[in-house]
Amino acid sequence: MAAVGFSVDLSHAYSLRASMREAADAAILDALSDSALEQIYKGAAITPEQLKRLAVRAEQNFDDIMPRKALMETGASPSATVSIAGNQINATLTYSGAMRTEFLRLFGFSALGISGKAQSRANLPQFTDVNILIDNSPSMLIAANDAERAKLMRVTGDYARRNNRPMDVNGCAFACHDLDPDPETVMNYYDLARSAGIRLRIDTVKSALLELLDAASSTASQGNQFRYSLYDFGDSMTTIMTNYVMNRLKNETDVAKVKAAVAMEQPMTTPYADFIGKAGSSPEMALEELQLSIPRGGDGTTEASRKQLLIFFTDGVSNSRSVFNCAGQRWPPYGQCTGPFQPAICDQLKRRGIRIAILHTAYLPIPSSPYFIQRVAPVLPQIEPNLRTCASPGLYRNVEYGQPMDDALKSLFQQSLHNVRLTR
Repeated sequence: MAAVGFSVDLSHAYSLRASMREAADAAILDALSDSALEQIYKGAAITPEQLKRLAVRAEQNFDDIMPRKALMETGASPSATVSIAGNQINATLTYSGAMRTEFLRLFGFSALGISGKAQSRANLPQFTDVNILIDNSPSMLIAANDAERAKLMRVTGDYARRNNRPMDVNGCAFACHDLDPDPETVMNYYDLARSAGIRLRIDTVKSALLELLDAASSTASQGNQFRYSLYDFGDSMTTIMTNYVMNRLKNETDVAKVKAAVAMEQPMTTPYADFIGKAGSSPEMALEELQLSIPRGGDGTTEASRKQLLIFFTDGVSNSRSVFNCAGQRWPPYGQCTGPFQPAICDQLKRRGIRIAILHTAYLPIPSSPYFIQRVAPVLPQIEPNLRTCASPGLYRNVEYGQPMDDALKSLFQQSLHNVRLTR
C-alpha cells in the first residue's frame, strides 16, 4: 500500500512539473518572438524599461499558459529576467511551487517542491546598408551559358554576313552595346541578342539579385532593417575617365523600388564596334570613388550604427588607362592596360568597417578571340587570388561560366550578416 501511495504522489508531481516546464518554455519563447521584439525595438538602443516589459510579458505568459487547476494547486511563481549583450538578447524564466502530497505525508513529506528554469536567446535585427556594385562593362555581355552562346554566335554571324562585317562572319561571343554610327547598320549586337531572346550574363546577375531581394525581405523583422544602394561602372566607355562609378539608387528601403532599379540596369555603351579607345572597367577606381559614398560601418544594433556591406559582381579583369603602373598587358598606343584586379584599395574599405563580399563571375575563355589570347589569358591566373585577398574573410564566391548565381549570392549574403537567416 505504501508503495502504491508513493507512486501516485510522484506520478502526479511529474505531471505537474511537465506542465510547468512546458508553460515556461512557451512563455520565454513568446517573450522574444518577432512580434514581441517589434513592439519595443524601433531602431534605437533598448532601454532597461523595455527589457522589463519583456520580462513581465514572460511571467504573464507563464500564468496564462499554465492549467488553472495546476497553478492553484502548486502556487507556482514565475520570475523572469531579460538582458542584452551586443546584438543578442537573453531571457531566463525561473519557476517554483509545491505540491501537497496525499500519501507521502504519512511518512513525513507533506509537500514536494517543484522548480525549474527556461532560457531563450534571440538576435536583434542587424541594421545593414547593402551597397551593390555591378560591373556592367562589355565583358558582362557574354551569353549566360553554352546553349545561349551558340545562339549568340549564330545570330551575330548571320547578321555580320548580311551587313558586311567581315571580322564577325563566324560569330561574336559578346553582345556589345555599341552605338554604331553607320545608318545602314542600325542594330548593334546587344539589340540583336535582345531581339533573339538570348540570355546574357548581366541578366543572370540581375535575376540573382532579384531573388536575393525577395529572400532578404521575407526575413527582415524591421521594415527598414536593410537599406539598398545600387552602383555600376557608368553609361558609356567614353565617360569612364570622368566617372568610374555611377549611383543608380541610394539608401532605399522600399524593396519594390530596389527591384525596379535592378531590372532597369543596363550595360555601358561603346561608340562603335571594336572601339580602340575603350578602357571600360576600372574596378579599383570604382571602389576608390565608393569610399566617398559609403560611411564607416557600425555594429548594426541601431539605425545610427548601421553595418556596411558591399556586394561586388566582377570578373576581376581591369581594362583601364593606367599604362604606367600596369600590372597586366600594356597597350601604350591606345593608352590602355588590361590586367588583374589590384586589391590594395580593399584594405582601406575594410579598415573603415565595410565588409566586402565578392561574387566572381569567372571570365569566359574565348580561344578564337585575339583580345582574349593576347591580353586577358596571361593575367587570368592572378585574378582569383587577388579577389580573395580583397574580400572579407569567408565572403568570396566563384561562379564558373554557365553556373547559376542565385545560391552563391544567397550564401554570400547570409555569411556576411552571420545571424540573418534567408530561410525559415
